[in-house]
Amino acid sequence: MDREQIRRLVDDFSDNSPTNYLRARAPDGDTAALGDNNFARNNVYGGEEARRLLGVEPGSKYENMRFYQKPIFSIGRADDPAFEKLKDSEAVGAHHMSPEEWMPGAKTVISFFVPFERATVEANKLDPEEPAIEWLFTRVDGQQHLLALGAAVRDAFIASGYNAVTPYTEDKY
Repeated sequence: MDREQIRRLVDDFSDNSPTNYLRARAPDGDTAALGDNNFARNNVYGGEEARRLLGVEPGSKYENMRFYQKPIFSIGRADDPAFEKLKDSEAVGAHHMSPEEWMPGAKTVISFFVPFERATVEANKLDPEEPAIEWLFTRVDGQQHLLALGAAVRDAFIASGYNAVTPYTEDKY
């Protein structure tokens, strides 16, 4: 896969995956909706009262709220000495794992930054003490999108005949 193929993959995934949008509560027993970022099932503060207070019901202003903009990504060499410098106490620390430790023989590292939607950033500026509801939804429900994005990229590389790992989803993490 080349840079343009990765760009198309992440842009399409960002625009079209249901994991990048808040869904209202699924009908009871609808296990298919578990992957659709539904606040009632994913958020630890779920329940009828939370849904009512937060307005996460069909037709609310938050329904179908998009969590993230298109990802920004960079591609680097797995043997870049900078990865070892991250083990310094002034950086991440000795517990940091290098690409080689994650996947022996690694050649390339792809890093993503997935920015919040602009509306979430603006809403979060309104109160200096409490996070905006939009930020809470993105932080909790949007986490599924970050996991799914990593898995989609990893799986695309594996399908193309490469070895790939997504550290954030690994047991070693």
